[in-house]
Order: sequence, then C-alpha cells, then structure tokens
Amino acid sequence: MAVRLLERRVEMPKCFRQSPIMVITLPDQLKSLQGLTETEVLEDLAVSFYAARRVTLVQAADLARKSLFDFQALLRDRRIPLHYDEADLEQDLAVLRELSPK
Repeated sequence: MAVRLLERRVEMPKCFRQSPIMVITLPDQLKSLQGLTETEVLEDLAVSFYAARRVTLVQAADLARKSLFDFQALLRDRRIPLHYDEADLEQDLAVLRELSPK
C-alpha cells in the first residue's frame, strides 16, 4: 500500500517548501496501517519526530498541518510532554521582565 504524502499539489508550510519530496510506501502486511489517511500519517510522523526531538514544536505543527494550539492538544491527547526546560523558563521570564511596565 503506497501512501503518497506529498505527491499531490498541496501548499506546504514555508519551512518545508524547499524540502525534497518523499514517498513513503507502507507494506500491505502491516494490517494495522491499512486505511490510514494522509492526515493520520502526517500527525503520527510529526508527533514521533517531535517526541524524538528531531523537529521543533512549530516544525512539527507545520508538518502535521495543524495550528500550534491544535498540535499542542494532539500532544496532550497522546500524553507527549512539551519540551520546556529551565532555560526556556528563564528566557520567558526575562522577556516578561522586559515587557512589564516599570
């Protein structure tokens, strides 16, 4: 069963427009994958890549063709934690201090 993800003319997010096209062929023997839609395959790939820290949150949302908010909900539903550490917190606090009225 061939899942042709990007063979159709679909407007891709900016960060993926220069990327080469990849065709993924899923073997017919994998019955659990039969009937997957393009959306489901893209979501699964995006979640997997994000969980493995291969892409950023924004890149994963773009790959899944979801808004950032909707992709975060997808991660929540699949119990995948956001990658947010102390350095991110410190950076956010510094920005808030900069923006707060004096």
